[in-house]
Amino acid sequence: MAEERNFRVQFYEKVGLRELEERRALEALLREEPVDGRRLSVWCRRCVVPWGWRSLVWRLLLAVTPRHPEAQQYVRLQQTLTYQELWRTVKSLRLHHPPPHVPAHLLHYSDHPRTNGVGDHYASDNPQPHHYVLMWLVSEAKLLHNTRQQLEQQECRQFLAITRRMTSFYQDPVEVLHVSLALFDLIRRNRGIVMEALAEATGHLRRENQTLHQHLLTTGLFSADLLTDVCLGLFYEILPDAAAGKVIDKVVTGAVAVLGCVMVALLLHLRQSLFTVNTVEGVSCIIAHIRPSEAETVVAAALDHWARLGHPRRP
Repeated sequence: MAEERNFRVQFYEKVGLRELEERRALEALLREEPVDGRRLSVWCRRCVVPWGWRSLVWRLLLAVTPRHPEAQQYVRLQQTLTYQELWRTVKSLRLHHPPPHVPAHLLHYSDHPRTNGVGDHYASDNPQPHHYVLMWLVSEAKLLHNTRQQLEQQECRQFLAITRRMTSFYQDPVEVLHVSLALFDLIRRNRGIVMEALAEATGHLRRENQTLHQHLLTTGLFSADLLTDVCLGLFYEILPDAAAGKVIDKVVTGAVAVLGCVMVALLLHLRQSLFTVNTVEGVSCIIAHIRPSEAETVVAAALDHWARLGHPRRP
């Protein structure tokens, strides 16, 4: 039976029908009531989630959307009420306006207020990425008086990177908030595993290219926070959405170790450019300017390496 299936998979790959078989398998999984989370996770670790299904699949695996259909309407209502209360609180504290309470370098281009055509600013009723950070702080009872300084903190920067990423995949602010919260919580709970994956990535880099490893060691890269921040921020401003989505497909299953594979693939791919810089800031500049086509190559190499390791959740 196994030999028959392997032959069918190889045949489908040759004639370009593997994606069709994978899509049909995903559709069958999503039709189940309730959705089998374990089988869905296995499918996501082995395949690339189609763009049209990604929003739903991520919400299911992050438990933002219940796997039992009869609970979805009630949960959605509660999530909407939570969002409305948090957004109302942020606005009542007058924190929904742009600077001076938000450092300029933490603002995304879409974070700035729009104009009505005659020069007067108006505030959109939809939150901007940094507003979700403020809502998270309110929900955690961690909001400080000096929000400008607080938003500079590492955790806030990482959550901001995630919310910026999620605004590219979700249009509904309720979904942006709750998916960002769930994804950030997943990564925060598995921070130790991410650090182990980065340590393993450093070892793999040394084995693959000892000269590059030694050069990056002299820059102070491995003792700085850059690699950790990039991984915990899901490679925001480095990988375009199309490439990053393929990585997040694995992360939402709990397989955060894949982030280490992406990092080592990125450094190896950019090795020639990295030899031209001697500081952590220089490394940051190099990886931030990777071309979209190169990013796809990096992610493909990283996922291939991760697959050869056996799709591990941790190193």
